[in-house]
Amino acid sequence: METGTSEWPAKHAELFHSAKAVLAEVVDFVTQKPKHAFFTIAAGLEGLVAENEEELDRVTEFVDRARAKQPKFHYQRNTVYLRFCHAYYHKGAALAELSRSWRFRAIRFSPRAIII
Repeated sequence: METGTSEWPAKHAELFHSAKAVLAEVVDFVTQKPKHAFFTIAAGLEGLVAENEEELDRVTEFVDRARAKQPKFHYQRNTVYLRFCHAYYHKGAALAELSRSWRFRAIRFSPRAIII
């Protein structure tokens, strides 16, 4: 997905607007067990914090089923933290965008390379 940095806020807002129904399903599912905390920013719901990793496993299983209707809607997970995002948002995409905008060139290293 070739998108410039300045376009991401609009793409993010568009994604979350089109995923309203999915987000509503997730909120309904998660609020059945009140031991989760949602977090928001100015644009609205951004993610949640689960009580433990097992609970977040349960939530992500549900999100995976619910997002089948909206395949571009995804999440990033780290232990008990879950942040909603675009399916094309990941470390590789972020690094590619940084290298493109800062005009870095790709360098391949041998698995045995030692960097000093």
